[in-house]
Amino acid sequence: MENKMKKKQADSNRRKYTKILYITTSLLTLSQLYNFPAFPIKNSSKEEMIQGETHTPLPVLSKGLEADQSDSHKNQARSIDEEVEDLQKEIQSISATIPEADPQAKPNRVIFLGKSRIGKTTLIHGLAGIPLTPENIRRGGIQIIPEKVIPGFHFQRGGIAGTRIPSVWKDANGVEYWDCPGFGDPRGAAKDIVNAFAIEKLFKNSSVKVMLAIDEYQLTSEGTKHFLDTLNEISKLLPEPGMIEKCLSLVVTKLDKVKPQQALEDILEEQKSLLAKGEAHGNKRVGDLLQFFVNNPDRIATFSSPQAQAQYRFDQEGILGSLRRSQYVDSPQIALRVGTDSREFSGKLAQRLNQNITNLVSEEGAQGFQNYCLTQLRNHVGTAAQIRTNLRGHIENLSNLQGRSQNNPLEFAEGLRDFFDVGNLRKNIDHINFLKRIDSDITHHVGAWSNALEESLRHIRHFSSEPTSRIADGVLTVQGAVIGSSDIQSALSPHVRAINSTSEVLFIDQNIEAPGVNVSFRAPHWKIIEERTIDLSGRAGADLPDRANQGQNGQLGNPGGNGGNFEAHGEIDGVERLSVNTSGGHGGRGQHGGHGVNGINGYDVTIADEALVNNGDDRALISTRALADNVWRGVFTANTMFEKIYQRDGIRGTVGGNAGRGGRGGLGGIPGTLVINGQIIPQHGNAQANPYPLRMTSLRGNPGADGDNGIPGQGGRHGNSYRRIYSDEIYAANVRQVQGANPGWGARTSNFFRSILFVDVSIASAVLASGWDGPGVHIDNGNAAPGGLNPGNPNN
Repeated sequence: MENKMKKKQADSNRRKYTKILYITTSLLTLSQLYNFPAFPIKNSSKEEMIQGETHTPLPVLSKGLEADQSDSHKNQARSIDEEVEDLQKEIQSISATIPEADPQAKPNRVIFLGKSRIGKTTLIHGLAGIPLTPENIRRGGIQIIPEKVIPGFHFQRGGIAGTRIPSVWKDANGVEYWDCPGFGDPRGAAKDIVNAFAIEKLFKNSSVKVMLAIDEYQLTSEGTKHFLDTLNEISKLLPEPGMIEKCLSLVVTKLDKVKPQQALEDILEEQKSLLAKGEAHGNKRVGDLLQFFVNNPDRIATFSSPQAQAQYRFDQEGILGSLRRSQYVDSPQIALRVGTDSREFSGKLAQRLNQNITNLVSEEGAQGFQNYCLTQLRNHVGTAAQIRTNLRGHIENLSNLQGRSQNNPLEFAEGLRDFFDVGNLRKNIDHINFLKRIDSDITHHVGAWSNALEESLRHIRHFSSEPTSRIADGVLTVQGAVIGSSDIQSALSPHVRAINSTSEVLFIDQNIEAPGVNVSFRAPHWKIIEERTIDLSGRAGADLPDRANQGQNGQLGNPGGNGGNFEAHGEIDGVERLSVNTSGGHGGRGQHGGHGVNGINGYDVTIADEALVNNGDDRALISTRALADNVWRGVFTANTMFEKIYQRDGIRGTVGGNAGRGGRGGLGGIPGTLVINGQIIPQHGNAQANPYPLRMTSLRGNPGADGDNGIPGQGGRHGNSYRRIYSDEIYAANVRQVQGANPGWGARTSNFFRSILFVDVSIASAVLASGWDGPGVHIDNGNAAPGGLNPGNPNN
């Protein structure tokens, strides 16, 4: 009984002493905050060492005193916008410090939680195997300083909490040990939010163990409330039943005289008693955790205070042993809790984040859409119409993004991934998601984001719009952001004499045929799709009627049209695939000379004409002659023969007409000029004279072929003639009697010849024989009358 009383008295004295200790620490902190004269601080002699944790005369572990003033005075004059901006920067810093964990390969993480100024940072250095050295400080205090500081860690001196953002040390097995800002951080609502954000990010997509750190004071009667608050915080952070017991271990820091197991049992008994009276602190979950630690002492480790300035023996194995007995829990669901001030501050931060997203969509989105369009245009290998259609499809999808993103704001960012880096966009949305867990009234301003998106879409609308075209005074004007040669070709008409095209991107996606048309294409960016030709060569001379009229000379052939001029401005991608033809058109063929007119055929004799011949009508007599070989016979024999030819001719055919000369061929057209970016490309010359490797044809047109001469006309056929020959044989009757004389003639003339004897042979004669030699015949006078003349060489 006496021993029990002595123990109770000792506990009471210890509590009083510890209370005095905390008051002294507070006074020391105030002296630093308000610039009271400070005690000199002994600097470590080690180069890598920074000022670590400072201690009161009693051997406890706590953060050292800051030589600088507190930020609290400065914050009083700061605007809410500045505080929100700083908070956002800290959240961004934490996002950069804690990498996004891969949900498929969850990292193993040991997360150290507890109130501020407990010694978590020093504890992790000890677990990392870094020697911890106690050193005397002012007024006989002792501090523990690691021989070196792990990169990324720092020790903050003074009453302000030390760890501002999580820091990590990774052991040889890849296990991550995370030092977190403490519960009850005194730096206000903003830091409360930052700490909650860090904790959530650490737990997300990770396999987690939790090491809860408390100091000895929390196991005393005066500090029990702080310990129960800590248990209450951790039970609310991990509300899922049974989860916390799997992953939780406890480490008691600054341990000097208290026996942790006994202190836990005493606190548990006291809580059970109060619970029975309905006065228990916290809730049943706190009691369950107390019972868990009482039942599982192997989950409890200690981090003792140094007793003197000597080599400090850190119980690394004991702490790691308690960790090994807990289990990793995959991606545990956590419940974040902050104070009323923090919730109000969260709303203001959410407003700023929403505005950040709106600005990102407006600024980075606008530039991103423009860059995306230019990249798509640069890589496109189809027609201009196809790329415009593709871009319009994006407009439709993005316009529907607002409706799809109301329930899942991250889908808004995913819908923009193709256009620009949405990393910052996602981070801001994630931050709002986090704040929404703190204050459920916080919303994502998807409508405002979408309005900004609509404004940014003007770039896609610009590049996807259809080009315009008009024709005035023979000039075709085509304008638009993206134009294809297919658009130009489809707008052409036969009356167009010139083409002016202005665009930002020009696709030569179809051959252009514009004979003799002057062309000016202006675009900063050209893209030649496959092998393409721009043919501005002049038209060939127009055809004349094939042949001149009969007997006329052919006309001179029409000249070829001049080639069109080609002017190009801009950077041409794929110029080696482009062919340009500005040659003059070929001259037209000369007209063929007209053929000569054929002569008109004559007509054969009529029946009446034949009758005149047959009747021996003198009108048909064409000749009478004595046969020469009978004249002498007539002298000696008084016997002479005569021949009479009776003939009537048909109508004669006319002469054929002369042929016309063929016309000369037309002259070739003059070639057009090719100008690229102000430089005239010569029609002839070496490669140095033409810096653009396009295929160019610019020649004068060939003259047209001469027309053929006409064929002379054929003469007309003469009509047939009708002829009959009549013979007379005359004799002297007094000389001899001719046997076989015609008795008719003889009887008629015998008395005449008897009376006149040989006085005049021509009179004193008698017809010995007379009659037609044979029937009349039709005589062919030849095939035709003479033909026309050949004209010789073609006309000039």
